[in-house]
Amino acid sequence: MIVLNVTYKCKPDKRKDFLEIIKKEGIDVCSRAEIGNIKYDYYISDADSDELLLVEKWEDANVKRILSNT
Repeated sequence: MIVLNVTYKCKPDKRKDFLEIIKKEGIDVCSRAEIGNIKYDYYISDADSDELLLVEKWEDANVKRILSNT
């Protein structure tokens, strides 16, 4: 299994807009539907209101590498 933790630092007071775009574009839904995806979730920082953490879990590195090249 491969786990990716990606931190997003949004412009001040733009976190909500960022999350709305992700939902509108279906980025989260599409990623969860990818072959080999186990988890794709965003978490809001309690220490910084403009920071998000994306946690992706994939079955293995080969799956993620193949998908990154498409």
